[in-house]
Amino acid sequence: MSQTTLDILTQSEQVTGHELESLLENFHNGAERVANDPVECAEMYRFIQKINPEFVPDDYSDNPKANILANVVAGIYAPMLHCFTETILDNIEAGILPPVLVAPPRDAYPIVTSLRAQMDKRKKYYPIITPPVNRITAGIPNAQGLVKVTQDPLFMEMLGQQFGDYLSTGYVELETGIYGTTSLAMARALKSIGMVGNCVSIKFYGLGSNNSFVHALLSNNGEWNAQNCEASGFVNIEQIAALMVLLDSLEEYGMQNSHKSFPSLERAEKGIIQGVKFPVSPEESQIALATNMAIYRTAAKFDKSKSKQVTLNILNNIKDLTAVVKEKGWPLMLEKAIPPMSQPTAHFQEMMQANVFAYPNLKL
Repeated sequence: MSQTTLDILTQSEQVTGHELESLLENFHNGAERVANDPVECAEMYRFIQKINPEFVPDDYSDNPKANILANVVAGIYAPMLHCFTETILDNIEAGILPPVLVAPPRDAYPIVTSLRAQMDKRKKYYPIITPPVNRITAGIPNAQGLVKVTQDPLFMEMLGQQFGDYLSTGYVELETGIYGTTSLAMARALKSIGMVGNCVSIKFYGLGSNNSFVHALLSNNGEWNAQNCEASGFVNIEQIAALMVLLDSLEEYGMQNSHKSFPSLERAEKGIIQGVKFPVSPEESQIALATNMAIYRTAAKFDKSKSKQVTLNILNNIKDLTAVVKEKGWPLMLEKAIPPMSQPTAHFQEMMQANVFAYPNLKL
């Protein structure tokens, strides 16, 4: 059996809890340093322009750190998100995907911002459901299995409320990545309460049996299923493994930071079930506002052809990005990827055996 991206990632050097704290600290220290050094800031912007010639620095916030991070998002992450969401909307318009979008917070908030910007451009709108589904509310142990969790008692009722009008329509769930543990839990639960429409799960960067936009884009054949794409030799798995750091970095730009992760569900007014939100700091709120503004405003600069060209250029320059982050300490991404979840192979086998997902013939 040929080697996969998962094989490379599981064999790579693991990051301990202390090292992870150092990675995050280095990232934020780099952002603050560049924000206070106009010369270094200009140098970093010139580097971004080499891999994204469309990038033009802009003002997104009066907070220097928030403005720096927003410009990094505008130059590197926004074009990739726009390329992804435009492709999804094209597949919906072609009748390939269900016309209902699902993007569970927090990781999918930047995708939602991009989707709304693209819909505004097209003047064609589809419902976007953002259910408070995460490992805690769905009752999924963390990657190390150290914390015992049980499904929130309001979880199933919440799904009934959120998806009741779409049980026959089905949905397409979008996430940045990577494994689909919550995707599987949600699809199983929805099937158990009567979902007859197709459940489709698509990751920007997925592994194993997941649909993966990165795999489709980098493969000559447009193969979306990550494991099939790798088994067919359509992509360079070392490049795919190197790209995982982009996904791990996404959270550090603050696009998700309008609140902290949902620790539980609660019944609000009129019986509506929602996630319990813990507020974030004022600076985190400013960063969230600025980075999402960068995503929304840059949508107007890209048509699909241009965003695809820029995205491919970024993906194919991952070695240069990695090298400059280590050399300069610039806040373009983390210095290294966070190690994969434990037992990913068993999870992907479970995903296939569950038989709850549809795999339509997606187009780029």
